Amino acid sequence: MKKKLFPILFLCFVFIFSAYFVKPVFSQQAESKVFTGIIKDDSVNIRSGPGVNFEILRKMDKNDLVLVQDSTLDWYKIKLPRNSKAYISKDFLRMDGTSLGYSNADRVNVRAGKGTNFNVIGQLSKNDLVEVIEVDNEWAQIFSDNNCFAWVHKEFLNFNGPDTIYIAQENKNQEAWKLLQQAKMFEQSEGGITESNDKRAACIQKYNAIIRDYPQTSAANSAKKYISMLSMKQPVAKAVVQPVAVPEPPKTLTTESVKTPNKSDQQAPKKVLIKPASNPIAQGKLIESGRFFFRPGTHKLMENNQEKYFLKSEDIDLNTYIYHTVQIWGKIVSSDKTKIPIIEVEYVNQIN
Repeated sequence: MKKKLFPILFLCFVFIFSAYFVKPVFSQQAESKVFTGIIKDDSVNIRSGPGVNFEILRKMDKNDLVLVQDSTLDWYKIKLPRNSKAYISKDFLRMDGTSLGYSNADRVNVRAGKGTNFNVIGQLSKNDLVEVIEVDNEWAQIFSDNNCFAWVHKEFLNFNGPDTIYIAQENKNQEAWKLLQQAKMFEQSEGGITESNDKRAACIQKYNAIIRDYPQTSAANSAKKYISMLSMKQPVAKAVVQPVAVPEPPKTLTTESVKTPNKSDQQAPKKVLIKPASNPIAQGKLIESGRFFFRPGTHKLMENNQEKYFLKSEDIDLNTYIYHTVQIWGKIVSSDKTKIPIIEVEYVNQIN
C-alpha cells in the first residue's frame, strides 16, 4: 500500500509546484513585450546594442521613462530617447533654413557616431523630419526617435505600466516641440529681432506659453534659454527686462531680470548676464561630466572629441546647452583633483 501511495503523493507535489511556481513564469512570458519602463538609478548607460561593448548613446537618470519594445537575454530594446547620440551622412540631409531637416532618400542609416564604423541604431525613410543639432563637413547630428532604437540592461529598469503612459508623455513633448519650432521661426522671420520691442515681446510671450502649458518638457527648458537670449538683445539702457504678461502667474516666467531690492525681501536679486566685449576663452560641444564623487565640474567642454575643460557655474543653467556647440566666457582655475583645467563660467553663447 505504501509503495502505491508514494507515486500518488509525488504527482500531487508536482501539480502543486506547477500551479504556484510555473504558472507565474508562463504568464509573465505571455505578457506584451511593449511597455513603459522607468529607470531606477542615476547615470544609467543607454547603448547602441545589447552589450557593454556597444557605444554609449547617452545616460539617463532615476525616474526617466522609456518605451520598451523587445528584450533579449539581460537587455531591453527601447525607443531611442531624445538627446541620444544619432548621426546621418550629410549627403542624405536636406535643410530648410532652420534647425529642421529632411532625409532625401530611403533607408538612410542612423549611426551611433560620425563614421560608417559606428553601429546602426535605425533608419530614416525619404522626407522623414529630423531636428538637426550640428552639421560638419560629412556628418549631421540629429534628434530622431522614429524607427531608431537603443538598449538598456534589465537590472536598471523597472516596469512602470502600459505603453500608453510613455505615449501620452511623448505626445505632449511633440506638441511642445512643434510650438517651439513655430516660435523660433517667428523670431527668425523678416531679419530676426531688431529694435522692435513689439516683436521681441511677442516672441517672449510665445516662449512663455510653452513654459506655462508644457512645464515638464525639454522644449520648456529650451524656451527658457531663448527668453534669456532675447533679454540680452535689449539695448544697454534697457537692461531691466519686464516679463510679458501671460494668463499664468509670473512664477512661470524665466526672464533673467533685475529685481529691485526691498528691505522686506529676503531673496537675492537675479543677475543680468550681458555678453562680454572680450573674445571667448573656449569653444566646443558642451556635455554632462557624469555623476561621481568629487567631480571638479558639472559639465565638460569637448573639442575634436577630446575633453578640454570642466565647466561649473552658479549663475547659468548649463543643462540647457547640452550637446550644443558653444562659446564660453569665464575664469580658468586649476585643481589638484584633475589635470584638465576648470572654467568658472560667466557667460555662454550657443552657436548651434
